[in-house]
Amino acid sequence: MSSGPAPGTRPRDTPSDGGVSSRKATPTRAAPLRLPRTRPPRVAAEPLPALCLPRVGPRAGRWRQRARPRPAPPPGRIRRGDQRRSGAARVPPVSPPRRPAPAHAVRLPAAGGRMFPGGVGALAVSAGEHGRARVGEEQQEEDGEEARRPRGGEAARLLHGRHERHAQAGISVLAECLDCPELKATADDFIHQHFTEVYKTDEFLQLDVKRVTHLLNQDTLTVRAEDQVYDAAVRWLKYDEPNRQPYMVDILAKVRFPLISKNFLSKTVQAEPLIQDNPECLKMVISGMRYHLLSPEDREELVEGTRPRRKKHDYRIALFGGSQPQSCRYFNPKDYSWTDIRCPFEKRRDAACVFWDNVVYILGGSQLFPIKRMDCYNVVKDSWYSKLGPPTPRDSLAACAAEGKIYTSGGSEVGNSALYLFECYDTRTESWHTKPSMLTQRCSHGMVEANGLIYVCGGSLGNNVSGRVLNSCEVYDPATETWTELCPMIEARKNHGLVFVKDKIFAVGGQNSLGGLDNVEYYDIKMNEWKMVSPMPWKGVTVKCAAVGSIVYVLAGFQGVGRLGHILEYNTETDKWIANSKVRAFPVTSCLICVVDTCGANEETLEI
Repeated sequence: MSSGPAPGTRPRDTPSDGGVSSRKATPTRAAPLRLPRTRPPRVAAEPLPALCLPRVGPRAGRWRQRARPRPAPPPGRIRRGDQRRSGAARVPPVSPPRRPAPAHAVRLPAAGGRMFPGGVGALAVSAGEHGRARVGEEQQEEDGEEARRPRGGEAARLLHGRHERHAQAGISVLAECLDCPELKATADDFIHQHFTEVYKTDEFLQLDVKRVTHLLNQDTLTVRAEDQVYDAAVRWLKYDEPNRQPYMVDILAKVRFPLISKNFLSKTVQAEPLIQDNPECLKMVISGMRYHLLSPEDREELVEGTRPRRKKHDYRIALFGGSQPQSCRYFNPKDYSWTDIRCPFEKRRDAACVFWDNVVYILGGSQLFPIKRMDCYNVVKDSWYSKLGPPTPRDSLAACAAEGKIYTSGGSEVGNSALYLFECYDTRTESWHTKPSMLTQRCSHGMVEANGLIYVCGGSLGNNVSGRVLNSCEVYDPATETWTELCPMIEARKNHGLVFVKDKIFAVGGQNSLGGLDNVEYYDIKMNEWKMVSPMPWKGVTVKCAAVGSIVYVLAGFQGVGRLGHILEYNTETDKWIANSKVRAFPVTSCLICVVDTCGANEETLEI
């Protein structure tokens, strides 16, 4: 019994009749003809320069290449086989351009010109922690290291040219770590001079306690008031209050509380939570308040904690011409700009004004009758108020300030001749006192304070036409209350400008018996003699001028038939006049003029 094929299998064709299959034969397809493929010889060719395009995005510093479909080797590189077969010389590699350094990076010569992207602050903090500044990836060789170290002058130009107030604290620390005493002295001097801006930066707040206590103890800190030193100390303590709590007494001990105003002590300092919770700090505040209860004589006996700091100044020239709009203005010598001053009081004729301790005092003058009151303007608070004026109301007087006292001299009552009168107003006691009279009666004259003495020059014997113009001069010593006659001026003059610049008193323009003057002369205090200098490029019968630094500014004047059109500048060092055609002069010729210190007027005041 035969068995069939297994299920799921294909039955085989069993050959029969001589091994020929019983199925029909399937025709066979001929195989394709395969020819041997030959590869053409490879020819070495110069690689085409790749087109380098900057990649945008987070990997902007990388470079990509775009070339033929077959990737070409990077610039400067040839395949090993191509170079071997062609014998081509190897092209030196081309470095991609460096990524531009950040604006706050610093390049130091000691590091081979390497840039520090972290800036001065990051490098200084790192140097302060480790006690030295390691620059570069490889340590500098000892040979020539001293020559490569940045010197004070060179480093100061490099660092100060790139950084301003916000980086000076870090530059000082960095200079100390790099052992650059000249650079450190330059940075410290900058910090002291601009302390009111530096202490508000983050780099100041990150200084260690040793450096902060040393800085706050300096007499050369330039501040508007001691209030700003207190504000700097509190800012530093509150920046990291938990960790800086143990240093509170040491930091606040450097603040000179007696120099802080009584109002600021009672309203701001005493209410500070840091001080309320510390008995030692409360004692400092109480001692400061006791100082204000002492008499001026007793205050002079106290030396500890009462040394004054360097005073910060922002000088402007104030002109007062009346209550009309734009008739009272500031002139800024730094940028030659004019700024309006709010003035609620009426115009005075032939008055005088003087500045002392943030206040402008306007005294004398007349309208129909002499004005008895004295108008006061606080330039910091921008406030006006009135006080009792000179005991003898008059016009055409002169005034100046010295050591907290305001002196008035001469003048004339309405329709009368000039006066010998000399009076003094004490700003502390707010009282008037009559002092010894001048040697010569005079009005429409000039008066300035120089080195603690009061100088009076020129003027006339009366306001009428027949009043003789004077060239005589005299000086008053407040210590001895005596007058001394001086060498007379070369030219007799009245209604002139009189300013003090570096041991010299300049008499500018004015009027004599023949008319307006353009000549200028100065009095040498040491030599007791007058000398002529270059004349003004303008002649007028009335000159309103003031001096800031070594420059005398003529800002207003009257010529008889017209007024001064543009301001004039006189450089006392080069003896040259400049007519500034871009800046118009003050439009009111019969104005009052004085130099004021507006420091703090545009700042956010600390006082409540």
